Amino acid sequence: MKKVFIFGISLVLIGIFFSCTSSNNKKINVSITRCDSWENVRKNKEEFTIKNDGITPMETYSTGTFVINAKLVCREETKTVKLIVDTGAIQNLISSKVLNSFTNLNSSGNTFMLSGTFVEPGKSTNSKGYIFDSLETEGFISKNIMFQEIYLDNCGYTELGEVVDGVIGMDVLRNKPFKFSPGDKTLTFFDSSKNFPKENKIQLNKKNIPFRLESKIKFNDNINTNVVFDTGAMESYLPYKKFCKINNLETHVIQKYKNISIHYALIKDFQFINQKIDFIPIVSNQQKMDFSSIGTIGMYVFRNFDLYVDTDNCNLVLEKRELNYPKKTLSYVVGGDYLMNGISIDKEGTMNQYKITMIASVNNKPVYENIQLNDIVLKIDEKNPDEIDWENWYDIKQCTLLLQRGEQIFEEKIYRHEFIFGPMF
Repeated sequence: MKKVFIFGISLVLIGIFFSCTSSNNKKINVSITRCDSWENVRKNKEEFTIKNDGITPMETYSTGTFVINAKLVCREETKTVKLIVDTGAIQNLISSKVLNSFTNLNSSGNTFMLSGTFVEPGKSTNSKGYIFDSLETEGFISKNIMFQEIYLDNCGYTELGEVVDGVIGMDVLRNKPFKFSPGDKTLTFFDSSKNFPKENKIQLNKKNIPFRLESKIKFNDNINTNVVFDTGAMESYLPYKKFCKINNLETHVIQKYKNISIHYALIKDFQFINQKIDFIPIVSNQQKMDFSSIGTIGMYVFRNFDLYVDTDNCNLVLEKRELNYPKKTLSYVVGGDYLMNGISIDKEGTMNQYKITMIASVNNKPVYENIQLNDIVLKIDEKNPDEIDWENWYDIKQCTLLLQRGEQIFEEKIYRHEFIFGPMF
């Protein structure tokens, strides 16, 4: 798998949000184009039964989203799996490792396009669907359920380090009205929505229901945009033209690549559905050909609410909760648990040279004034770049780069420390 090193973290440079958006490494997601369509194949709801008051406990995924435990059954074989609860995904996804553990799979006969974080170089972008007898949790049983293969051994880990095997998307979640509660760590299904809160109700786009929780919303008084409500993402995303209209950015980080710039920012006094949240991180992509028109609302917003969804009546309700989360700065959104060093180094080109493929700025000030994109990295602390253990790159607190730009050869020291200061959220 081709890797780059962004702020000292090894990432896959294909962070594509479902259907239309992009973000950083915190999000496991896919988009489907051409081939068969989940919407067409799964028009009819599967047999879905509520059990034990409909309550399924959730665990915290390593990024802060949520996972459920389930039993997956195929032809009398049962496997225990952990699945991300993702309202931003149409489909259900399962790892190759889990599929290979079944001895007699039942193919659906469909092939889907797989793109995004689940695509590995050298492997097909076509992915088959498989029908399982049932998926069972503490709160529901879904029969005749389809999963699409992803060519990975796992989909990351829970907060406690346990393997996550796949995703349940709207194909499952659409079957009954449900409540997604980050505060209680529960996913609860109901036979009807008659007891759902009545205030702060959001009407969803009827055309895209039940596979997509999309609505046009207004926030911060001056921005109207279509968004997908996405429990599988931590960050919220805005198309760049909408992002430029935000006038209350508190901290702003830009990762500049050759063909794209990724913007991370904190919005101060985020006004949303008649509620105010002090600071919310937002992400946007700036590129020459930008056709994106839909944003996403992610878990940094949702974690402040209980989310009630009724796809039959095309609406959802957000009920505010007063919860205390560990405070972080924007640095965590950009780089995770590791401090940034402000550049990316990648091996590229026919000459297999190591080059600077990303440079960062914080509040419009470059982290390094003298480093430019495409500078060739000749040495790192007097070692050839091929001698560097890139998997442990984040352990290097500081080093000296020997760089070449044209005929000019020069040295530049880089440091790993807190470049991003500012409000906690």
